[in-house]
Amino acid sequence: MLSKEKEAVKMFFWVCLSAIIQSFALVSFSMPVNIYPSGVTGFSRIVSDVLADFFNINLPFFYLYMAINVALAILVYSRKDVYDFFAAADDTRFIFKCQTSTGPHAG
Repeated sequence: MLSKEKEAVKMFFWVCLSAIIQSFALVSFSMPVNIYPSGVTGFSRIVSDVLADFFNINLPFFYLYMAINVALAILVYSRKDVYDFFAAADDTRFIFKCQTSTGPHAG
């Protein structure tokens, strides 16, 4: 029983570490030079930029990112895959913190 708990803590650590690294890379490298990554992150950034450029709606991408991840988390939770749920939640939280303090749209 203890080995399952130890394994879960270890997996949670790696999920959190990967979320921090991905958030740092996104805020430090991709966003300043307007590179759009693939997946939910890139889709959220593209929709946010289109809304800002064409419709004059300033909606930061992390709100879209969070909304899409919540929808995906509901699907993941129904499968009982907890690690993916924590990865999406941690990634969104770290991007939000970095974006609000040092991001290109800060201030």
